[in-house]
Amino acid sequence: MNTAWADSYNEAIDLMKNQRSHEAGILLLNLYERGVRSPHLLWTLGLHQISQGYPYEGLRYWHLISANDIQGLEEKQALVQSYLPRYEVIYGRYNEAVSHLHRDQASHALEVFTEILKNNVDLQLPVLVYHGYLLALGSIGRGKEAIDQMSSFPDAVRNDPLLVRYADQWKVDLEASHTLKRSKRNMLIGNLAIATVIMIGTAGVTASIMNNKQSKQSYTSPAVEVLSPSASPSSPTASEGNALDATLYQQLQTDIVDLNEELERSKLDSQIIKESAKRTEDKLIELEQSVAIVSGSVDQLKHDAAYKAYRQGREYLKSNQLEEAVKSFRLSVDQGSDDYFSDDNLYEYIRLIWKLEGQEAALPMIESFLSNENENYEKSPYKDDLLFMKAQYLLADNRTDEGLLALHMLEESYAEEWTGRQASQLLQTLGGHSG
Repeated sequence: MNTAWADSYNEAIDLMKNQRSHEAGILLLNLYERGVRSPHLLWTLGLHQISQGYPYEGLRYWHLISANDIQGLEEKQALVQSYLPRYEVIYGRYNEAVSHLHRDQASHALEVFTEILKNNVDLQLPVLVYHGYLLALGSIGRGKEAIDQMSSFPDAVRNDPLLVRYADQWKVDLEASHTLKRSKRNMLIGNLAIATVIMIGTAGVTASIMNNKQSKQSYTSPAVEVLSPSASPSSPTASEGNALDATLYQQLQTDIVDLNEELERSKLDSQIIKESAKRTEDKLIELEQSVAIVSGSVDQLKHDAAYKAYRQGREYLKSNQLEEAVKSFRLSVDQGSDDYFSDDNLYEYIRLIWKLEGQEAALPMIESFLSNENENYEKSPYKDDLLFMKAQYLLADNRTDEGLLALHMLEESYAEEWTGRQASQLLQTLGGHSG
């Protein structure tokens, strides 16, 4: 097995030490996806997932390790398993809050998210809980409060790229002038972001642990309904739960320190890693990759790159560096992102192409935008602007019937927007007003 992964592994450990957990997770997952099965990597992957509030994911990786390779492995597995019932309650309440969000009941969702945060201050919660809490605040017009709240979150949460995006967007909106288009945009940002909040499930993860050939313990598949602490005889009391959490995270911190010391030694003598990797490869070669890789890592990388390029494009626009802005917006488009900012990005890109390369060059992208069925595009506040641009092009190209049809669509669907009013005036001038 190639041992070139050691540098990336060491980098991930350094990122974890510096509270940059999201970036560390991407590095670790990439190593796993490349086929690295060192006990050190599997242990650290599990440790990372558990410290992020996903104990089921962490146990999946730990059950690929032989107890001989990691000191105290079985005791730590048992410790993590002992507080799974508490996470089941959290996941159930979280899913309930997400259901409220998807039904446009943001105030009810906020109550549940607030309860989760208040009742579990001693526990590492999944970052998705913070996502939902902030989106619930933002969707009811409390974006400034959401930004202020972020300062009280754990470092690893504050550094999460998606939360940083939300905060950036809220800051932009708070600084922007409150035009009709912008105020409509504020509402849509909240609604579209909420649509991306996902449920947390555990049943599939538990099943994969049970089916794993190296699994030493029996796991009970969690129920679908919300669980209460008293619903399971294995659930710890509040005081016991606090003690378990304190013990667990103290041990996890010790493990990270020990790992760093071991890594420093391995940097000096790569033979340690070579021998460890060879032993692991020999033991795991017959195993199929029965444990599902944590989904979304590749998509997250694309989204991060798309967002970075989009923000860079906006900076170039501010300084009137139009050619550079085109390159950045194009780079963001090429990532294929359907995130909340994707319609903003494509709209700015189309406007620049229209200005720099001409209307004909922009038309295919306008058509692509208008026909995109993704919700970010379906509900975009830029659809009428682009439809008006399309009508302008069609009329200038002597495709009068198509141009009039586009104007009628604007008049009918966007009567309160400037584009609808302008379409009505043009139809009267051209003699094509249906009224």
